[in-house]
Amino acid sequence: MPGTLSFDDLKSKVASGEVDTVIVCIIDMQGRLMGKRLHARYFVDSGARETHCCNYLMATDLEMATPGGYASTSWQAGYGDYTMRPDLTTLRPVAWHEGTVLVFATCLTITRMPRCRSRPVPCSRRRSRAASRWASIL
Repeated sequence: MPGTLSFDDLKSKVASGEVDTVIVCIIDMQGRLMGKRLHARYFVDSGARETHCCNYLMATDLEMATPGGYASTSWQAGYGDYTMRPDLTTLRPVAWHEGTVLVFATCLTITRMPRCRSRPVPCSRRRSRAASRWASIL
């Protein structure tokens, strides 16, 4: 499986069982690949639009500890999620792991997205406190 794959190629390979895992990755501040593994069927059905990761992935050292000095990843500010939007033009097989495909993603924060599709959970006790924050984002 050399080269890159189209999304249609990936769908065919998933349907045939040739691909069972998709690694969605971002490049951290040290230039390393970080991300998550998704079941290929889930990726084809919904993960190809977007998935999420913890923001500590962007600023960890080699021991996976978060050094100080990063505003978005600290115990003082708390840890949140980033939205990972896969770039489907970068789909490629992983030569060293049979049945696995890798895709690079763009990392977005909820406040930087032009339109936020997320909404507070209706049964959430935090809904009243969060309503004003969501209104300002939308």
